[in-house]
Amino acid sequence: MDFARAQGARKAIIISATGTGKTMLSALDVRAVNPRRMLFVAHREQILDRTIAEYQRVLEAPATEFGKLTGSHKQLDKRFVFATIQTLSQDKVLAQLPADAFDYIIIDEAHRSGAPTYQRVVMEHFKPTFMLGITATPERTDGFNVFELFDHNVPYEIRLQHALEAEM
Repeated sequence: MDFARAQGARKAIIISATGTGKTMLSALDVRAVNPRRMLFVAHREQILDRTIAEYQRVLEAPATEFGKLTGSHKQLDKRFVFATIQTLSQDKVLAQLPADAFDYIIIDEAHRSGAPTYQRVVMEHFKPTFMLGITATPERTDGFNVFELFDHNVPYEIRLQHALEAEM
């Protein structure tokens, strides 16, 4: 992602088969960038729990810097916020977060970002310095072009067949 950013990119997408380290790659990039504030968006809370644990290990930051934004957690003031799209998209929640609240945003399962909820919240409301999508399957059956959404910047890609051949 450094190369993409060095070229002036504000968005990129990682395409990586399931189990090949998408979350780790995103955490390593967050560590390299050291953003003021980061938002990680996923569609399920269970994903957030695993991701927070991995990010804590990689970033070596105190647990007090990590927060969740879910139906039962509203930790909006933390440096690293991990949110479900369902909660983040609520008008009363979004109203508490200015467009520049986060300078780095990561969209898990980025192939979902074509959905109206993601478009309204993540793509239209927020104005981060950098946005990273991560997915194993960028192709959508509805014709939405995920590559275009991330300005066709693909700094890393490993598809299932290559991952199997590499015994990943």
